[in-house]
Amino acid sequence: MVLGQVRPAVRSKGANLRDGERQLGPERRVLDLENKITLLKKQIAYGVTRVERRRAELAKTRELLRLGAATESQVLRAEDNLKEAEYDQTILETKLENQTRLLEMYRQTYLLTSADGHPEVSLPVGYEGLLYAPEDGIVANIYKHKGEVVRTGEPVLKIIHPAKSFIKTYFRGTFERSLAVGDQARIVFENGEESEGVIQKIYRTAFSQPPEFKNRFGSMQRYIIAEVVPKDPVYWDRILETRAKVLVRKRWFFWQKSKPTQELQQARKKS
Repeated sequence: MVLGQVRPAVRSKGANLRDGERQLGPERRVLDLENKITLLKKQIAYGVTRVERRRAELAKTRELLRLGAATESQVLRAEDNLKEAEYDQTILETKLENQTRLLEMYRQTYLLTSADGHPEVSLPVGYEGLLYAPEDGIVANIYKHKGEVVRTGEPVLKIIHPAKSFIKTYFRGTFERSLAVGDQARIVFENGEESEGVIQKIYRTAFSQPPEFKNRFGSMQRYIIAEVVPKDPVYWDRILETRAKVLVRKRWFFWQKSKPTQELQQARKKS
């Protein structure tokens, strides 16, 4: 995000040419977004076909299981394939919604002029343009302040999104009845800091096992995911930068993939 640029003291032909290039910037941004939206729509159309195909495969596998020609593991694999396809489809639809909203914002910010009957968007002479964040969020850090020189690509603001500020914690399916939305949790970060947390959502995984547990901890089992949110907003940004451990009802669980350490094994024995 660029806040501003330094203008030369003496105007030259080269400077005027650069001003002309900046004037074409908004149109190029709009065209780029339109191309991205077109591509996303094609991917979504393909994704619909993929989901339907996965759903048909699951129905066929269940029928084969009923006839004794398939195993339960094949049914679980077909369920995982369907959930994965549905998840990918949801991601694409969310991206399309965000890009469409961003395109509309660009059009209103850059392409509407006072000459078109929109005097509220008329800008002062020498205005360099203002770039908005693509999504709503909370400013977690300010790297540059008003009046400072910023180079292209240099970070200016760090924005966190409350909707994404949670720890995804894996639990074995046997603990599903022992957990509930609203349960209290304790979050311990790698640097030793701790924060209180609360479970905001519980759901089953799209896979039979988390990728970090496969082929490491015995036979395949079903897992569930609990989204744990720190109560203190200060730690919303912290969980995006480091690993953490979560304690729920005297049991430790991992947020990111890692092997059980000796310290963790001792903590489990004590619990």
